[in-house]
Amino acid sequence: MFVTMEDETGVVEVVIFSNVYDKYGRVIYESPGLIVEGKLSRQGKRDIAVLADRVTAL
Repeated sequence: MFVTMEDETGVVEVVIFSNVYDKYGRVIYESPGLIVEGKLSRQGKRDIAVLADRVTAL
């Protein structure tokens, strides 16, 4: 699953693999704001994504 998240500083793509989705899917769909913890993945100078490990409600 791919999610685009935005705050006052910009946007970032978040990649949520099935094992993380299975664990946090309810939070993802029921919460209006999310805190995502994970690893940064960079390809090139501008393509940055977060590989989600944990998702919690804001």
